[in-house]
Amino acid sequence: MDGCLQKEIIDSRVESAKLIVQSLTNNENKVKKVISASATGWYKASEVIHTEDEPADDSFLGSTCRLWEESMKPVTTLQKGLVQFRIGIVLSKGGGALKEFIAPLRLGIATILGNGKQMISWIHIDDLCRLFLFAIENESINGVYNAVAPEPVNNKTLTLTLAKKMKRWFYIPFYVPVFILKIMLGGRSIEILKGTAVSCKKIMSAGFNFRFTNIKAAVDDLMDS
Repeated sequence: MDGCLQKEIIDSRVESAKLIVQSLTNNENKVKKVISASATGWYKASEVIHTEDEPADDSFLGSTCRLWEESMKPVTTLQKGLVQFRIGIVLSKGGGALKEFIAPLRLGIATILGNGKQMISWIHIDDLCRLFLFAIENESINGVYNAVAPEPVNNKTLTLTLAKKMKRWFYIPFYVPVFILKIMLGGRSIEILKGTAVSCKKIMSAGFNFRFTNIKAAVDDLMDS
């Protein structure tokens, strides 16, 4: 990923956050709490289950998330609450990541990236929307929370779950070699092959209940509706 694109990505997060803080500072308002997005890109790739108290990874995504979250922190000096959700891969029938997974399946090809073992921390779009409402409606909810479903899955499991739903058994699993991904995607292949399993215990302990806890339930709902 070239430097110009990296700067564009960082600025789109940081500068917009600064604008929000500036507007709240300079204009009279009745805002009690700000709900901000961040991402599970905060965490480094590892086999451990990540929790909110860990430092940001020193990768590009980790650094972006750190700057993103830091740019919203001044909100707390205005005597307002701040909730920052580190959002995983959002599954929605409206597009996004699910659309990319489904595209090759229309041809009967289940494309598994690399060895398929990299973990994916995901969340159903309905649960994500409910999380935002939960944070708005509950005064006690403040700070950083992971916005991911309770059961992360690896790339292979997600791909084959979608394949069975769409094609039953009429599909061909195809492993895309790492070197092909690197040729096609360059530096972006690092993030695609990065596995991150993230815990949602903190938000569940605060009283939130997920409707879609496992990938099969989420896929069935999205593909049947």
